[in-house]
Amino acid sequence: MIQKYNHRHLTLSDRTYIEQELLQGSSFKKIGEMLGKDPTTISKEIRRNRTEKHNRSGGCRNCMNYQTCRLRGSNLQIHCRKSCSRNRACRYCWDNHSLKCDAFAPYICDRPLKPPYVCNGCDYTVSCPLPVYLYSAKSAHRRYEKFLSDSRKGINLTPEELQELNDLISPLILKGQPLSHIFAVHADEIP
Repeated sequence: MIQKYNHRHLTLSDRTYIEQELLQGSSFKKIGEMLGKDPTTISKEIRRNRTEKHNRSGGCRNCMNYQTCRLRGSNLQIHCRKSCSRNRACRYCWDNHSLKCDAFAPYICDRPLKPPYVCNGCDYTVSCPLPVYLYSAKSAHRRYEKFLSDSRKGINLTPEELQELNDLISPLILKGQPLSHIFAVHADEIP
């Protein structure tokens, strides 16, 4: 059975539905069926309009053992600013001890690399030290409207550039040269 999809553009309510379904962990197929869209359309929409947010990270914060680590500079034979002299745990220090620590285990998350391509619905979004990718219906729709508006504005040339183009092309057309020939010969001069 051939499935028919509607060919209308996604609306703000469609994008809001996508955002809500991502929070619930729904698949692209389920979202697409509900909206009457192909799952690849949903996938492209999400990847095109996701935004990257950087949480506070760096050094020990990028270690999977960060919450439970009790190592101190003296354990690692590291001496840094005032933290080591106060015998504080390395995780409270701003120096990057992770480069010298044998217990360092970096966070690894492949969620942004495979479906759903965003961190919406992930329980660790707030505390994750890695860049977080989020899909927001409002920002996606604003981006879409701007793209649609820009694509319909017309010629993207200043009046001076347009006059130069006219001065180049008009005499050649009056001589009887076809546009394809003019574009082939003067490709480096025509924007």
